[in-house]
Amino acid sequence: MRWATRTLLTLAFLILIYTTCNYCQSNYTEEYKEGIVALNAKDTLAAESYFKESINSNRDSHSFYQLGKMELSRNTFQSRNKALDYFKNSALREPKNFEYRFAYASLLVQFARNSAVNELEDINALFPDNPRPLILLGDIKLADYIEYKDAKKFSELWDINFDFDLADEALKDFTASENYYSKVLKIDSLNSDAFWGLSRLYGNSPFQDKALLFLRKICRLNPSNKDAHLFLGLIYNKRNKLKQAADEFQKALDLMSETEREDFIYNSVVVLLSPKYDVEKLCRSKGEIEDLISRFWEASNPLYLSENNERLLEHYARMAYANLQFSIPKLGIDGWKTDRGETLIRYGPPNKITRVRAHLDNGGTFYAKTDIWSYSNASLSFDDYNMNGNMQLSWDRGGKNGRFQSNPRSLIYSYELFQDTKEHNIQAYKPKGKRFELNFQIYDFVNTAKQTGDNIDSYLVYELPIIDTLGRTNIPAGGFVYDVRLFDKSFYSLYTKRDSFNKSQIDSYIHGQKEVRKISSIEYSLTKDSISFAFEAMRLPDSTYCSYHFNYVPEYVHSDNLIISDVIIASQIEQDEKIIGAINRGGYSVLPRLDGTFSNGEPVFLYYEMYGLKKDAEGTAKFEQIITVRDHIEDDESSGLKSFWSGVKHFLFGSGVKVSLTSDYSVKETNPVQYLQLDLSKYPAGKYDVIVTIQDRNSGSKVEKSAGMITVTEKSGE
Repeated sequence: MRWATRTLLTLAFLILIYTTCNYCQSNYTEEYKEGIVALNAKDTLAAESYFKESINSNRDSHSFYQLGKMELSRNTFQSRNKALDYFKNSALREPKNFEYRFAYASLLVQFARNSAVNELEDINALFPDNPRPLILLGDIKLADYIEYKDAKKFSELWDINFDFDLADEALKDFTASENYYSKVLKIDSLNSDAFWGLSRLYGNSPFQDKALLFLRKICRLNPSNKDAHLFLGLIYNKRNKLKQAADEFQKALDLMSETEREDFIYNSVVVLLSPKYDVEKLCRSKGEIEDLISRFWEASNPLYLSENNERLLEHYARMAYANLQFSIPKLGIDGWKTDRGETLIRYGPPNKITRVRAHLDNGGTFYAKTDIWSYSNASLSFDDYNMNGNMQLSWDRGGKNGRFQSNPRSLIYSYELFQDTKEHNIQAYKPKGKRFELNFQIYDFVNTAKQTGDNIDSYLVYELPIIDTLGRTNIPAGGFVYDVRLFDKSFYSLYTKRDSFNKSQIDSYIHGQKEVRKISSIEYSLTKDSISFAFEAMRLPDSTYCSYHFNYVPEYVHSDNLIISDVIIASQIEQDEKIIGAINRGGYSVLPRLDGTFSNGEPVFLYYEMYGLKKDAEGTAKFEQIITVRDHIEDDESSGLKSFWSGVKHFLFGSGVKVSLTSDYSVKETNPVQYLQLDLSKYPAGKYDVIVTIQDRNSGSKVEKSAGMITVTEKSGE
């Protein structure tokens, strides 16, 4: 009996399937069937003709739907309009056909978002177990949240009705998007589209821990999801987890198409370099350009003491963000190729973004959708004048243009000025992590033994920070490691040195010293060309660091003109006796006092060299030396209140301390070394500028050089 029942049920089911299929087939017109055959044969013209014949004779939903798909594939504004009309007709004729309704709603998003949301809500009510409408609803509200968070509307200052924050609206969009994706997961707990939507939602909010959770789920479910790896790398990089970021970016690069990988590692870097370097003239082949890019990243590394090149990882993070946030699929534009994208990969995220959204004021003036990116020294504005999502840099801002108006203007007010900015500042980046500061100085001297005309002996002198804020000696258990690198203007390495000081070495150095300082000097040679200079130190084991990277142009070149070298303010100078950590020039060992601070009565030494003195008929160089010590003048004392109070002080109390010491010399050397001791024991505590002036008696030439500032403090106990 049970067998008979099962047999009857099976036969009934097969009859139902046959009847349904036969009914479906009977709904297809002969023209429609011919259209499908032509479509499968890739004869689109014939297929289109058949579908239109079917519509003319039968107005069948199937032909409307197929024509909609064909128009949509052409991807033009006009074809999308036609596709929308075709999909609408197919949905109206079969309102319970999910594919027809969903195709219409999906395209309607581009034309009328509110209507699309209503249509998707209706579809969800009809098909509650299908997650696709909920996914699209979540995507719409996610886009609205990103669009309106931190955004505002405003017009004229007096127009209070059009000046209000949109944060509350953005929060509603966030909550709605989150709810839609959550409903999807109740239907399908492993839905990767919902995971990706929630990842983007939380990744663009303060809840990035949740974004990491869903991104990891995506990568477990689908390890080949390139965008998930990029997003993970982006968040890890932001959190200074560089090893994890590097791993995720490498996975993403391995999964990219050749074209996308080329953009990440090649084309985007050429864009960075092009304003300053004529890459095509500088390099004759792609291989040479790739070599230039490799050298550029090496020279751009902001922290050589780190295991990873932070700047390269930051470039990948900026590229990932630009492509995820700024791409315009309907225009076929990748995010990094937009104006916002290029600005991001060049200068990084701004300190502040103000989003002003399109609106009409009560006078009928239309205000463009604008993003204002504020950096520490400038701001840039991006307008979406065409209302197509492509926000472009805008320069002519402020004057009314009929009823169309832009929003607050950029501080970089012209295209030409921005191009000049990109040429002089091709990129910007500050390393992550905890930093400390240390005193260091570079001293340059002409190498008179070499006659090539542009050789310089340069000394980097630095003082390790082993004294805490209370004046106590505090040497880290792991000691310090330092790194010095120099590159020429084409990023070729000129000099590299890395070394370390452990705790016992530092203890040994300061033991028995009259001052508890650990000073070291590094000597290297330079040419007159500008260089990229990098000096870093890291305290172990906590990995706090200092990092100083800048362009450096040596001042001195071999010349017949009278020149004074850099003047060293020193705490100790010895002849024929080397001091640990000191600068050694000829037979002299000079220990700089980098902070220039001396207690009253402590000896102060000056050391410098002169070049280009003229000799008389007897082979004698004669010159006058003037050492001037005067009250320190602040750099910005010429402006504002400082200038006023400085004038009052000088009027009431005189010009303060100013002493000049003059000496005459006759020497046989063309490039004599000068060192002397200053007696500042009678000087009150304060700050003093020291200036060295040399007058060549034979040629009449005169040159002046600042030695810097000396700070005199009271003796301890006084």
